[in-house]
Amino acid sequence: MGALSAIIGDVVVVHLGGQAIEMRPTLRAAIRSHELHGGFDALLKKLHELDTRTVRRFMRVAVGSNASKVVEASTPGALMAVQPQLLDFVLVLANGGTIPGDMSGDALDAPKTGGVTHADYFARLYKIGTGWLGWTHEEVMNAPMPAILSAYIGRQEMLQAIFGGGDKARGRNDTSLEDKLKAGMAFLGTRKVARAA
Repeated sequence: MGALSAIIGDVVVVHLGGQAIEMRPTLRAAIRSHELHGGFDALLKKLHELDTRTVRRFMRVAVGSNASKVVEASTPGALMAVQPQLLDFVLVLANGGTIPGDMSGDALDAPKTGGVTHADYFARLYKIGTGWLGWTHEEVMNAPMPAILSAYIGRQEMLQAIFGGGDKARGRNDTSLEDKLKAGMAFLGTRKVARAA
């Protein structure tokens, strides 16, 4: 996976009704898919059994309203044809937005057996997006999960560059607090305005 595709996550494309439908690993898709049947294991089981009601509900959740008419009009045979891609997409969502085995283990590892639950992982991503990154609810929910992590890592690197710390190999940072604040404000595009007394 290339550097940019690592940021946007693994997009799974299905073809239904002569239309290519992209399923993106957004936080919204992950949360809603996880809640469909009380977890990814139960969802995978229903998709594997080709429960057409579940397939339709999952696709509506995964792609939103963009393709709901195509999904609803699809025959059971057409839905069976896209079953492998749907199963792949559930695995992508369960792995934090990437095909299992692609991540090298950045700031937040995707949930693994015995570790963080999916619900806790998604809640942590939401907190990072709305807290550390200052994104709106809609921006966080529509963002691919790897993009949230990448932006978070970028924010941490920016703060370390401005205020120091975290990297002991650099040695002591003798830059004054005033100079650090000036550098930070310049980086953010902020300028000082003098006001008359």
